[in-house]
Parts: sequence; structure tokens; C-alpha cells
Amino acid sequence: MSSKSHTNLILIGMSGCGKTTVGRALAEALGFAFVDVDEEIERREGKSIVQIFHDIGEQGFRTLESDELARWRGTANRVIATGGGVVTQPRNIPVLKELGRVIFLNRSLKSIAQTIQTSTRPMLHKDDTALQRLYDERLPLYRSCADVEIDADRSVGEIVENGEWKKRNLF
Repeated sequence: MSSKSHTNLILIGMSGCGKTTVGRALAEALGFAFVDVDEEIERREGKSIVQIFHDIGEQGFRTLESDELARWRGTANRVIATGGGVVTQPRNIPVLKELGRVIFLNRSLKSIAQTIQTSTRPMLHKDDTALQRLYDERLPLYRSCADVEIDADRSVGEIVENGEWKKRNLF
């Protein structure tokens, strides 16, 4: 694959939907740089997302997340994987749109539940219904923010190489 334009692809979706894994593979296929917003926050803060949530709470983390997104304004040729809750902050939506094409990777809850490590996901280790509740709350937000929704219940190779990116003119 090669890029036809100079924009970013922004991946949104639930924790465990494959944003980081698909993002890395897609960036490599396109010759783009890869950015994981959560990894950047961890690097800047010198601690894990779990520890950040513990130290400053969800709202404190959301502020760091918004600040990190804003750092990427004016960039191009990146695949940017966001955190699962990025769409819960209305201030982030215009920034996501400004950064590039917003892609919602929609993976079934059954698939997510089978593979996700809830101990490293602060919003998911609260109780057994947290994943379903978050999905129900966030699904309309993902859909309203996204330029495109892609079925992520496939292998990374199928998602990246199936031509959907070209057919939908995402780059």
C-alpha cells in the first residue's frame, strides 16, 4: 500500500478491539509512523495507565489524553491509536477530526472478552458488567465520531490487507 494523500488515520474503539495491533500493521503497510496515545502518556508521565488512574483518577487521565491528542495537530502520515474512552470527552471530537480520518474498529464484545486483560484496563476491572456497560455507552459515540466503521472481528492481516482502506478511500 502507498499513501495517496498526506493525512493521519485515527483509530478509535473499545479497549481490546485491536487499535494498537492493527495500527502498527497498518502504519507499516502504508509507510506511516505509528503513535499510540496511551503509550505516549505512559512515557511522558513515567508510569502505567493503571497507576495514572490510581494517582489522579479518570478525569485527570482524560486531561492528559486530551493534551496528548493536541500535540499531534499539524502532523501527517501517522496512524494514531487512541484510548478506548477518548470519545467520552466532547472536547476531543473536533481534535480527532482535525487530525485525520477517524476509523472505528468495531470488534464484538465476545471477542474482546476472550482476549482482553482487564487488570491493565482501569475502566474494565471494576466488575463483570463493566465491558458491556462501557460498550453500550460508547457505541453511539464511536459511530457519531467515525468517518468509517470497520469490522475488526478478523485477523490483523485481513483487516489491513483486504482492500477496505483503498475501497473506502481512507488514504
